[in-house]
Amino acid sequence: MDINVSVYDLVRALDVVLRPKPKPAVHRIEEGAISITQGVHMLLRHLHNKERVSFQRCFSAATTRLEVVVQFMALLELARLQLLEVQQPTCNGMIYLYPAQSLRHGNYTDIEHMIDVDAYADV
Repeated sequence: MDINVSVYDLVRALDVVLRPKPKPAVHRIEEGAISITQGVHMLLRHLHNKERVSFQRCFSAATTRLEVVVQFMALLELARLQLLEVQQPTCNGMIYLYPAQSLRHGNYTDIEHMIDVDAYADV
């Protein structure tokens, strides 16, 4: 039985991923910021040729809190585009990402045209 994943479930899962990442100094601007498009491509690498991937696994390569936040926004964008399904098989259990069949097989050449980059202009 799959349980619907709410935004609150996703935010709680994001908090778990963010905890071990170092907090940036307040007075310093991080160098090497990544775009939502780059975050999408990072997620696509995790999802390629996989039926499902755990929420936490998708963020395992992120080294900064900024990378985690950008990838989370990319995840939300892929879900909005219905290229990704987010499911939680049990109450309070692991959250899994299920890529659309086209993403699993690497058919995402036009994805950059689908992403609403203007919605994230201030990130």
